[in-house]
Amino acid sequence: MDTSRTTKSCHRRANKPVAIVCCVLVCAFVATACMPVLKGGSYTGGVITPNQGDTYEIVDQGTGFSAEAPTANTDINLRVAVAKDSAPVSVNQSACVTWNGPNNSTIQPGLVLRSRTANGHTRAIMVTNNVSFAFRPGFNVHLADSAAAIKLTQVGAGTLVRGVGEFWNLKDLPWRICARAIGGTIDVKAWSLADFSHEPDWGTPGVGYSTQVPPQWVTAGRPGAYVGHVGPGTKAQFSDLDTDKIADGFGFGYWDKDLSTKFLLAVNALWPRSFRS
Repeated sequence: MDTSRTTKSCHRRANKPVAIVCCVLVCAFVATACMPVLKGGSYTGGVITPNQGDTYEIVDQGTGFSAEAPTANTDINLRVAVAKDSAPVSVNQSACVTWNGPNNSTIQPGLVLRSRTANGHTRAIMVTNNVSFAFRPGFNVHLADSAAAIKLTQVGAGTLVRGVGEFWNLKDLPWRICARAIGGTIDVKAWSLADFSHEPDWGTPGVGYSTQVPPQWVTAGRPGAYVGHVGPGTKAQFSDLDTDKIADGFGFGYWDKDLSTKFLLAVNALWPRSFRS
């Protein structure tokens, strides 16, 4: 089916007094408005919160993708999830993406965790860069449920000035944004690739923080990228979307690579030398 023609049709008919449903189910995402137009590659897109008949064009660029808002869009309130077709379905999971800009507009980059479709609606944990009042050092966590009376509920907020800079002196792009879900804990971190020579640890002050979600949000879903508030005629650039399942291990419910490395180093340091030779 020609999705570009479908999208144009949605725009043309949006104001007609005819009940038209442009609803498409794609993997673990559901679109309640015109779906993003996917141009080749191995990405799946879905609408988290619709805005009339607006859409984004998701273009596979090999090492990443772009999300472009057609000039026919009416506003900037469309929010979209983008995942690789190979993204795992799991409870404990992680996602990282590099945002290449631009940061001189309302474009909002981020990630989704545990995104899934159930009974015709979408639920996802959203990790997003703050765009309110252009306060870019802020990163927020929301619970998104398209079937709820309140579509977005904020459960976390952090100011990551060490990672991305101050409000008046932001660090250069690109920025790397990562998040993980382990049980009821959501960890977030973000940093400028131009300023850091290596990936910082989870929980590094000023680079990351943790928050909690209710038990009903500890469910299986898919991780991916997020993009929202792209103005008509503009586009956001992303690269190196990396998603993974965090495996169970050693009775703790998951296996944390950072924690395991530190544990083994500590054991080695405390172990009597006579047993090490």
